[in-house]
Amino acid sequence: MITRAFLAACVALAWLAGAGQATAQPALVPPYTGAYQPVGVDEIGWWREMDEEEAILAQSDLVIREETLNGYLRKVLCDTVGSDRCNAVRIYIVRAPFFNASMTANGTMRVFTGLLLRVQNEAELGTVLGHEFGHFENRHILGKFKARRSGTDVLAWAAVLGSLAPSYDLVRTYRNLEFSIYGNLYRYGRDQEREADRLAIAYLNNSALRPQAASQMWDNLMAEAEASARGRGLKKPKFDAIAFAAALAQGGWTAQLHHARGELYRMRGAPRDLVNAAQFYADAIALDPAHAEANRGLGLSLLKTGQAGAGQAALQRYLDLKPDASDARLIRMMIPAGESQP
Repeated sequence: MITRAFLAACVALAWLAGAGQATAQPALVPPYTGAYQPVGVDEIGWWREMDEEEAILAQSDLVIREETLNGYLRKVLCDTVGSDRCNAVRIYIVRAPFFNASMTANGTMRVFTGLLLRVQNEAELGTVLGHEFGHFENRHILGKFKARRSGTDVLAWAAVLGSLAPSYDLVRTYRNLEFSIYGNLYRYGRDQEREADRLAIAYLNNSALRPQAASQMWDNLMAEAEASARGRGLKKPKFDAIAFAAALAQGGWTAQLHHARGELYRMRGAPRDLVNAAQFYADAIALDPAHAEANRGLGLSLLKTGQAGAGQAALQRYLDLKPDASDARLIRMMIPAGESQP
């Protein structure tokens, strides 16, 4: 989850990599040692779980399989971290409107479409992909797994021993131990983020991409959250809340932006959010009547707000525009017999 402190740290690191800090020492890329292989029963078992999750993900309707787009993301990753490193990664583009990407220890990288919507050039995209690969190369995911397992094991044994001779002092000692362990886990996570930031800058410094773009990308994201907060009457940005601001549309609202905004509101699911989502989808369709996904979102939003007729008409339009959609059979079930086209 992206927090204000995390964004500020990223901006600072990117700024140090820029031309304004000529005396700063550039981050260095460590020698590549190859993809890590699990050892021991626990790691191997965990790897198998991740492989199973990847197999499910690979079949998901949320994954975008368009070859050109997937090939482009792989090229940007390889340009950022190097061809030897990027071969260890399998990229999945996930249809979700949030600014996010993630990496698992077995080499699965998930890139959300909300990230692709916001980045403005390859260097900005490479910043995020490099950050996630930094977690992978430094085996942060594995380290977090081990740290959590060790910490929870200690707490479990402490609880068992404490139950044998309960007392006020023992409960207080257990609470202090609990705070200490969870505090160390949190600090460990922040340290990992800083290491991944440094590696991301190091990859960019070692590539043909501009490391200064990292600063601009985070500035834009923070401006989006701040503009959204002002629009919602909030004093401070809430980076853990769904936000979508006019900062993205400084060059003018597009059908894609309206659609993404509708997706954000529809996924929240509250009645007022669904009403707003329907309006955003309608705005997208006004700019691009052939936008199939906007018609789909409009139809689903209208159905959930009790406007069955208009919702079914929008869903039928979606099927007309995209008859081979992966969810076509499900959508047809929402339209009364005789109104849906085969």
